[in-house]
Formats: sequence, C-alpha cells, structure tokens
Amino acid sequence: MENRLEAWRKSKGVTYQALADRVGIPHAANARAWCLPFDHKDFRKPPEMTRHHLQELTGGAVVASWWLSYGEGAKKKESPSTAR
Repeated sequence: MENRLEAWRKSKGVTYQALADRVGIPHAANARAWCLPFDHKDFRKPPEMTRHHLQELTGGAVVASWWLSYGEGAKKKESPSTAR
C-alpha cells in the first residue's frame, strides 16, 4: 500500500524539514518516518493531533483516519507526541 503522505509530499515538492515545520514538529526525521512504507523498520505513525494537522495541510489528500488503516490494521509504534 502506498504511503499517501509521501505521495503528497513528492507531488508538492515539499522537503521532510518543510513538512515537519508546517505541522510544528522540529525534526525532519519524524516527517521522514511518517512517509516511509508501512513495512519499513523506521516507519512511525504521527501522533493523533499531528494527523489532524496533516489532514489540514494536505487539504484532505491524507485524512487523519487513513493512518489507522495503513498497513491493513497491523500495529506499529507511534511517534512520540510533540504536537503543538
């Protein structure tokens, strides 16, 4: 399954740091982890509040609930909460 956030990021020419900055997260590494394929060892789901910020940022291209089904419901670690 394609990571919708990564597809959106690439289509808009947004860097990982710019993505992080736009949702109030200080580190590009967090944004990169959200954009990785689900089965990548470093993939992380964004915290709930950040998922909502990402939905707003992407104009609904990536909805907050999408993260719950990404990877067909398998459990993955969530990034530490650093929401603003």
